[in-house]
Amino acid sequence: MTSTSKQIDGETTLDYEQVKKNYFNLLTKNKHLLKDPICTREGIEEKIKLFGTNPREVQDLVLKHVNGKNRLFVKKNSYQTLEILPIDEAFDVLLEAHLISDHGNPATTYEKVSEYYSLPLFVSSWIFESCNVCNPTKKPKPDNAQVVVKSSNKSGRGVWRLNIIQDSTLPSNCRRVCYLLILKEDTTNFVILRPLYDSSDEFALDLAKLFAEFGYPEKVYVPNMIEFYKKIFSLVYIINPEIKISVNEIKDNRVFQTDLLEVLTEIHKWMRMTADTYWEQSCLLVQYKLNTTEKKFTRLFSKEEFIGVPFHQFFNYRFRTKMNWIQSPFIKSIPHIQCQSD
Repeated sequence: MTSTSKQIDGETTLDYEQVKKNYFNLLTKNKHLLKDPICTREGIEEKIKLFGTNPREVQDLVLKHVNGKNRLFVKKNSYQTLEILPIDEAFDVLLEAHLISDHGNPATTYEKVSEYYSLPLFVSSWIFESCNVCNPTKKPKPDNAQVVVKSSNKSGRGVWRLNIIQDSTLPSNCRRVCYLLILKEDTTNFVILRPLYDSSDEFALDLAKLFAEFGYPEKVYVPNMIEFYKKIFSLVYIINPEIKISVNEIKDNRVFQTDLLEVLTEIHKWMRMTADTYWEQSCLLVQYKLNTTEKKFTRLFSKEEFIGVPFHQFFNYRFRTKMNWIQSPFIKSIPHIQCQSD
């Protein structure tokens, strides 16, 4: 990857050096996330030494000699290994994947990289945040500009946005393909997360169950691939012919990318805490954590800014306890419940 700039549609230019600087600033700022001993080059070198001194500690890893250097690999399955890419050396690989995916969202970038490398999920969000094309510098507001921030106390359930992450962008040991459903209520910022499996019938049934539990919406906004979502809702209508839901496409997908980045960040934190690879088991816990955290958010169409706790706004009563991720030997001792296939 050279330092030359790249013209995008004749408008925005990719500034390689600035993007790289942004990436390493995020790395420095988030060193508290680098708890996995093999996420840095220094940690990988220490693991490599164990192959000669304590091989039991590295029995799930594979040491290969590639291009004159020792490289560490992790077993993806019985026939494939992925090279463990240290975060401090991952920038060029991540940026290339980001560009190949046409400045795709973090999940798309991670999907490209994870075909060949093993690395933490959150770094794909770093490259997206660092990219000056995806996140152009905003003009500073005048000193006398005022932002109206209201406290939302409405328990609305009318307008939702739905995003089904259709590619296997999160690592999973399920024998069935796992997808991530993100359903967010626009008025209150309340989010619902569920793992889904590769079947339109199952997508529709899970949606019908969620609507039965949380209330049927009047409108649902989705990212591109409107026909895919309309097919799912046609099955929902078969399950309950009495409902009428307006399904609409939003051309600007940035709001969905923001939702996805927020969810991926928390899922990754949970996975690091538990040393687990079954991300689908974290959905309800991550959902609760996001819904019990005070946030400032902007409504989709009115563009009004609000501040509040989604749980309070949606249910109109206060939760009894918050949830925080912790590092605990007890947590890591809990047996992992594997996702079952039919």
